[in-house]
Amino acid sequence: GTPVEHVLQVQPGERRDVWVNADVPGVTGEFAAVVTSTGAPVVVERSVYWTTGALRFGGGTNVGGRAVR
Repeated sequence: GTPVEHVLQVQPGERRDVWVNADVPGVTGEFAAVVTSTGAPVVVERSVYWTTGALRFGGGTNVGGRAVR
């Protein structure tokens, strides 16, 4: 598919959540990536949750980001 860009500014000490399928118009499929531009260390994680039967967030997974230089 065609890449979709979503710019988000986060201030020092601030935490932001992005629900990709709800917050980023034009996203389809299952692939997502994060690119950061900063002069300070940041933490990025990817959490995925799903509904199991009637239980919302009945399952999920979480992966921490890794610095690539």
